[in-house]
Amino acid sequence: MIKFRLILIIALVQFSGMVFSQGILKQPVPVDPAARIGRLENGLTYYIRHNEEPKERASFYIIQNVGALLENDDQNGLAHFLEHMAFNGTKHFPGKGIINTLEKHGVQFGRNINAYTSYGETVYNLSDIPVKHEGLIDTCLLVLNDWSDFLLLTEEEIDAERGVISEEWRTRRNAGFRMQRQWLPVLLNGSKYMNRDVIGDLDVIKNFKYETLRNFYHDWYRTDLQAIAIVGDIDVDAVEQKVKALFSKIEAVENPLKREFYDIPEHKEPLYVLATDKEASNYYVSLYIKHKAPMASEKNLGYLREKTIQSLFGMMTRDRINELLQKGVPPFVTGTIGYSGLVEGYEMLAISAAAKPDQGDLAFKSIYTEAQRIYQHGFTSEELERAKSNLLTSYESRYKQRDKIKNDEFASDFKSHYIEGEPLTSIDWDWDFVQKILPTIPVQEISARAKKWMTQENRVIVVMGPDKQEAKHLSKDQALSIISELENSKVEPYTEEAVSTNLINKELKGSKVVSTKKLPEFEAVEWTLGNETKVVYRWVDYEKDQVSLIAQSNGGSSKINDEKVASAMMLNQFIGTFGVGDYDATTLKRALTGKKVSLNVSLSDLTETFSGSGTPKDFETMMQLLYLQFENPRFDSDAYEAMLGRYKAFVANMANNPQKIISDSLQLIMTSKSPRSKLMTPEMLDEISLEQMETIYKERFVDAGDFTFFIVGNIDEETARTMAEKYIGSLTNSPRTETWIDRNVDGPKGKTVREIEIPLEVKKATVSVNFDAEMEYTPEQNLTLSVFRDILNLRYTEEIREKEGGTYGVRVSTSSDKFPKAEKSLGLIFDTDPAKAQHLKSIIYREIDKIAAEGPTAEDLDKVVKNLQKNREESKLHNSYWMQALNNYYTYSINSTAPENFEKIIENMTAAKVQQFVKSFVSKADVVDIIFKPKPE
Repeated sequence: MIKFRLILIIALVQFSGMVFSQGILKQPVPVDPAARIGRLENGLTYYIRHNEEPKERASFYIIQNVGALLENDDQNGLAHFLEHMAFNGTKHFPGKGIINTLEKHGVQFGRNINAYTSYGETVYNLSDIPVKHEGLIDTCLLVLNDWSDFLLLTEEEIDAERGVISEEWRTRRNAGFRMQRQWLPVLLNGSKYMNRDVIGDLDVIKNFKYETLRNFYHDWYRTDLQAIAIVGDIDVDAVEQKVKALFSKIEAVENPLKREFYDIPEHKEPLYVLATDKEASNYYVSLYIKHKAPMASEKNLGYLREKTIQSLFGMMTRDRINELLQKGVPPFVTGTIGYSGLVEGYEMLAISAAAKPDQGDLAFKSIYTEAQRIYQHGFTSEELERAKSNLLTSYESRYKQRDKIKNDEFASDFKSHYIEGEPLTSIDWDWDFVQKILPTIPVQEISARAKKWMTQENRVIVVMGPDKQEAKHLSKDQALSIISELENSKVEPYTEEAVSTNLINKELKGSKVVSTKKLPEFEAVEWTLGNETKVVYRWVDYEKDQVSLIAQSNGGSSKINDEKVASAMMLNQFIGTFGVGDYDATTLKRALTGKKVSLNVSLSDLTETFSGSGTPKDFETMMQLLYLQFENPRFDSDAYEAMLGRYKAFVANMANNPQKIISDSLQLIMTSKSPRSKLMTPEMLDEISLEQMETIYKERFVDAGDFTFFIVGNIDEETARTMAEKYIGSLTNSPRTETWIDRNVDGPKGKTVREIEIPLEVKKATVSVNFDAEMEYTPEQNLTLSVFRDILNLRYTEEIREKEGGTYGVRVSTSSDKFPKAEKSLGLIFDTDPAKAQHLKSIIYREIDKIAAEGPTAEDLDKVVKNLQKNREESKLHNSYWMQALNNYYTYSINSTAPENFEKIIENMTAAKVQQFVKSFVSKADVVDIIFKPKPE
């Protein structure tokens, strides 16, 4: 290992001074020296790395080079089924032993314990494990060991899981999935991909023989196709010895089946497919041009340079399309031109647009015109320099934040290295590489990529949209005619005007700090400026390349009369497209080239808010944007009309979407059809106007003196104070003090029970139960509600998912509000077989009633408490913790960082306290109980 590291160091030294000749580019990429990589005699590969984000945590992965493509026809879906079975009994953890063991240490199923299956891989993870607990490293390694070779696959557990996966199949069968099953076999024509969709065939899932699954497991879960990855706050040497001692005992499979690579046959003539669905909401037109990807052995320095070129290409095309969408009446809703991966061994150029209803021909012609503009004329040097500057900024920020890279991100890199042969580089090396490689990439080379990628072979035209008689879809002949016309026509080159980078062209008077108030409990300070604005500052550098800004005032859309509430609701969606001051959105983006900074505007029911983020070096730019957004907001009629047209196209066919029907129905019922509760419909869009938005904005965001400004991050106090005095101190202060209005938008009283029939292609019921009760807003009550939520998660996973096999999962959500009324809510929603809906809904109530009558079990309470404590520890190590704490203090007068407002409450949480809370909550709550079920044909 010492010799191996020495070689890497030599390679890095050589690289640091190299000139990029073709010979150099063929050299291998040096591996991150912090990654310990080894291979056992039985073929198992391991990756180990020390990392401290978060501290005292580690993540454990097993990466199987096995997926749905390896299934026989009678195993269709069993790679995914096997993934589920890994959580249902292993040699050392029978039954739900893995989940139960780890939950006792605050590790949460779903969030920290999970897995996924794809066409070519299956990956399991145990994330953010608190390794300070004695023996947990050994426990997690034993779990990985069992996943490698010791699944029990009992008949009882297999049969129990059939229901869960059948319900997952039901939940995932939406319009997008069904259309994908129409077009993907054409895109991947002639390959095994045509006959696999990962989740599998429902008949196979329900009826396969036990030995069929066991055979797949024994054939493919084997050490020569496995890697384990351990990343975290660990002793690498000690963990490596544990890995060798434990995993070396697994015997390699004799005469293993060959792990095939699955080709996608080439074709000279373009293919075409029209995919439609009765529930589809949008129209899409795409041209995909397939190419072979480099093999793992070819992923050298030149490969990384090529990936950089692809990134720059994508950035420039994205900017051009965004600019087009800002002008007049855009010819499509969204669009993309980019080069990316397709499936293992293949890449593609994608030229795609979301079309307006019945305008697929216009959308395709417009997006292909942009592709031809690049093909014929390439990019400009100005475009490339902007893209390079922005790419360099993103790499620099990552380099500065390298100590905040999460364990799971490193584990993902290990997965890519093992499965795809991707280079495994260090962040220091990446930063050095991009600085050296960018100057070697001329605009002519990137422009030439369009000619390289836009080949005539291996083209597939994909058209998607609603299945209805009156719909007009782009035909194959129309598409080919548009392509031929544009490829034989001259397209005008792209042009642009120079943009000034001086956002503010006048001297600002500012105002000095006139009073200072220390906030010792937060290690923060509050300044009052001469214009009566209030600024709260706190230095923190957990994220070293980040400074955040929030400015908040009371009032919100509650101050807007009913006739303008639609415009108020849509203001958030439109304001960011207008630009600011003298800059429209396109020129503003150019002016901010090379800067990592943003400022967003938000109008909620009760507050108006500015929220910004940037790097320390771009802090002044963020303050300039804040100043302009207050003093010189922009309302661009062209951008407004363009955005309005896109929204109208987006919602035109949403009436067919079951999720939209469910969402709209719940919104109307739970607000008692208040006139202030607006649905996203074509009729609502007819109510809004640019004039109303401008009036609302200038009413709500005019008075800086009514805002409290928070600055939190890695910016020193003197700089923060100086910038606050200059920019916040120059803002207009109107002599008013405002607050919100309680518009009494409430749900129905008592218990509302309904069954609503909706048109559905897949026979599926959606059960939604919502509780809402007026209760105190206190730290103890709020935290007890969180405990109740997480206990219900445990109960419903065990009772409804596992025992009943009735759903893929029950989503449990809660909220605590103080304004305009102190109230708490609980929301429960899940999909299931319509025949099971009533029975499973009864379990929803049964588990709540059981807690109200008896309290939670000691085991459930302990699991939940430990998880909340674990999450609290992790949250403290981020800048956002302090921003949220300060904001909460000024909004609710509660110091959320104080131990008496969290740690002491959770330490003293008892089953009796939870029981009493639930009993009180349920007794007071108004309930909305809805089942959405299929309309009879």
